[in-house]
Amino acid sequence: FSAAEEWMESAEDRREMMRVADPQQFAMLPASLRSARAFMHLAGGEYPQTVEEARKALELAGDSTHISRTQAWSMLGIAQYAGGDLEEAENSITGLIDYLKGQGRFGDALELIYIAAEIRMLRGRLVQAHRIYEGAFRLLESLGNPVLPGIEDLHRGAADIHRELGEWELAQRHLTTAREYGALTSSRPDWLHRLNISEALLELARGRPDAALESAEHARRNFMPTAIPHLKSAPAIAALAYIRMGDLDSARDWARERRLDGGADISLINEYDYLCHIRLLLAEGAAQNDPQKAGEALELLRRLSDAALAGDRGGSLIEIRMLQALAHRQRGEYESVGGILAEALEAARREGYVSLFAAEGTALGELLRSVLEDGIEPGYVSRLLAAGSPAEQPVSGQAALAEALSDRELDVLRLLAGDLSGPDIAGRLFISPSTMRTHTRNIYAKLQVNSRREAVSRARDLNLL
Repeated sequence: FSAAEEWMESAEDRREMMRVADPQQFAMLPASLRSARAFMHLAGGEYPQTVEEARKALELAGDSTHISRTQAWSMLGIAQYAGGDLEEAENSITGLIDYLKGQGRFGDALELIYIAAEIRMLRGRLVQAHRIYEGAFRLLESLGNPVLPGIEDLHRGAADIHRELGEWELAQRHLTTAREYGALTSSRPDWLHRLNISEALLELARGRPDAALESAEHARRNFMPTAIPHLKSAPAIAALAYIRMGDLDSARDWARERRLDGGADISLINEYDYLCHIRLLLAEGAAQNDPQKAGEALELLRRLSDAALAGDRGGSLIEIRMLQALAHRQRGEYESVGGILAEALEAARREGYVSLFAAEGTALGELLRSVLEDGIEPGYVSRLLAAGSPAEQPVSGQAALAEALSDRELDVLRLLAGDLSGPDIAGRLFISPSTMRTHTRNIYAKLQVNSRREAVSRARDLNLL
């Protein structure tokens, strides 16, 4: 780099000695050099330096369509993301996606969709994240549903959304589809790691820590370091699975190896590890009847809350408030519980979060029942409690009818039981309104009903809902 930059900055008489084979590439060489320097900083986790070099590269590239411009743009957004500047990261990544779409580079645009959606999820904007995937699937449909690189991450990311919404069967279908597309496309090297992480998180949400542990092990084996930050590591997820299984010794081994120093800076990169560590402290406190553990957890949660507020991580704040309520309960500070939990529930209800609360365990279930008695968010809390209850066993006649209905028709039927309109259901399932109408007609025919209300009533009689 230094030699190339020296030639570029040399006196005119020395530059005349150069032999330029491609004038256009030569004109973009300053931007390419800055872009390369940005990549080196990004690979080393030096995010402020990456932002600085990427901005310089973009300035030098101007309005050119040269690859150095999009490379620098991408690295700028990723460095802002990893560095915790989520608002700027969102602006950079969505701007680049729109630019790539305008250039007809739909495959390149699709590969960035999941990053844009993850940023919104971190900011606690689950509805907006869902709409990003809706738009991406509509784009694919308008193009004739081609198999493009990045389509596997669309389905994997959509699974993450449905997991948070408590729509676990839909999430599993998207993960299955993602794996199928991943085998057909030229996926990124770290693709399987991301898939395994999403699979492990879904298993945790469904209350299957043993299966989550297995998926986390696959993720560990498939891990490949990349410039894109991995915010939820396989070892941390495995530790959370151990906690859910009651194997606190294995979780402690992870915590010791991770060396989570209470005095270390808290950032987006280590936030998830600290949230898992807090759950370990609460589990130890409950097992040992030691309120001091909850006190340690509350101090960490205070620092996490400050960092999340400063970083505009609304999604993290919901989880932090929920854990603060659990910690205060463990210390017997019941006067603090209701207000903190009510704050978390109000923010979560607006975005439709379910799994975060439903999968937390019996201690939170008891708190939710207590706030339900106090009249706090009654409809939403009742839904969370229902989602956290064991599923009823099928009764006679259900299996045959469930087999007659396709998986997608069952998905539509479950959503028909809610308050969503037909177009909203189509959006939730990433299908067109015409396809939605076709599924609805098929459901009516198979259930032998003539209206939505009759379909829902019939489905409940058969325990399909």
